[in-house]
Amino acid sequence: MASNLAYALVFLAVIAVLWVVWTMADEAGVAEGEKLDFENNVRADGRQKTPLERFVSPGRLFRLRLGAAVFPAFLVPVCFLAGGITQPALLLSFGAVCAFVGWKLPGLYFARLVKRRQADFESSILDLTAGVANALKAGMAFPQALERISARMTGAMKEELAIVLREYRLGLEMPESLERLAERMPCEDIRLLTASVRLTTKTGGSLADVLAEMTEMIRGRREFAEKVKTLTAQGRFEGYVLGCMPVVAFAIFYCIQPELMGVLFKTTVGWVAIGASVALEAIGFVVISKIVTIEV
Repeated sequence: MASNLAYALVFLAVIAVLWVVWTMADEAGVAEGEKLDFENNVRADGRQKTPLERFVSPGRLFRLRLGAAVFPAFLVPVCFLAGGITQPALLLSFGAVCAFVGWKLPGLYFARLVKRRQADFESSILDLTAGVANALKAGMAFPQALERISARMTGAMKEELAIVLREYRLGLEMPESLERLAERMPCEDIRLLTASVRLTTKTGGSLADVLAEMTEMIRGRREFAEKVKTLTAQGRFEGYVLGCMPVVAFAIFYCIQPELMGVLFKTTVGWVAIGASVALEAIGFVVISKIVTIEV
C-alpha cells in the first residue's frame, strides 16, 4: 500500500514539476516588463492599478501561487516516504501545510517589492519638498519646479513625477494629478503636499513658505523615527535570538543523543510536538515584532 502511494505521489510530483517549469518559462518573457513598466499604471477599465498590480498581474500571480502550492504539496510527502515515514495523517498534514505556505510565498514576495519601492519613494520626499520650495523662491512656477527637481531625482520618485508631469501636460489639473500620485503611493507627506497645492491654488497663499515648513516637519519626523529605530533595536535582536534558540538547542541535543531526539521524527506524537513548537515560535516572533514596531 505504501509503495503504491509512493509511486503515485512521485508521478504527481513529476507532473507538478513539469507544469511549474512550463508556467515559469511561459511567464518569463512578460515578467520583466510587468515589473519595470510603472508608467503603465491604468487598468483596462480606466482605473489606476493597485501598487501590487504594477508589479504583477492578478492572472500571473494566481498561476505563480498555484504552481508554488502544487509543487511542495507532492514533493514533501515523497521525501517523507523516502525517509520511511508512512503515516497518512502526517503526509496529508505536511502536504497541506506546505501547499498553504507555497500559496502565500509569491504574494509575500511581491508585497515585499511593493514595500521596498514605497520606502524608496518616501526616502526622497524630503529632497522633493526642499527642492521645490527653493525653486519656488527663485521665481519658478510649481510645474516648472517639479520638472526641474524630477530631472535630478532617481528611482521611484523620478518615475512617479514623470507620470505626474505627463498627466499635467495632457490636460489634468496639477492638484488632481498629485492626488492620483497619493493613490498610487500612499504616504502622509504626499497627501499634505497635495492639500497644500490645492489650498494655495484656491486661496493664493505662498506655497514656498508652506513647503519650507513641511520640509522642517519631515526632517524632524525622520530624526525621531531614527531614534525610535535605535531604541527598539534590542527588542528586534531578542526576537531573532528567541526564534533561533529552539533550533540551535535541538541541533545540540541531537548531536549529543541522536537516538533520544530521533523519536520526534519516528512517532506521531513527536511530529505533533514539532508542529506545536513551530506554531508557538511563530506566534511569539510575530508578537515581539508587533511590540517593537512603532509607527511614526
